[in-house]
Amino acid sequence: MQLVQHLVYEIDRGVRSLALYTASPDELPLLEYRRKRAGYDFIMAEVAGRLVNVFFGRCECLEVLECFSTLDLTELTDEEDFMLGLMLGYELRRQCSRFASRKTERGGLLNTYRRRRARMQNPATA
Repeated sequence: MQLVQHLVYEIDRGVRSLALYTASPDELPLLEYRRKRAGYDFIMAEVAGRLVNVFFGRCECLEVLECFSTLDLTELTDEEDFMLGLMLGYELRRQCSRFASRKTERGGLLNTYRRRRARMQNPATA
């Protein structure tokens, strides 16, 4: 539970806007007490087995999460994964790299970007 206190501290200080804590059912009452005391809304999503992902923080971020197609972290679209990472405070450059890797694995738009960039660098081959 020290991690939860630290996450609340970071939200209070503006270091992050959203936090994610994976809890066991036994931890939920204490987590609920600490979250309420801090005054943050939350969304819970079951994880395989008995665990629960608890997202808490600024209401604007929770509103965005409500628009996601799912809160199953393994089923997020590339765009949802990217946005969630940013809201959780992950470093932008690493999130961009992760997004690019995911798009490349799926043969997505990134290949189009690379082809366009290559044509711009060498117009004679276009």
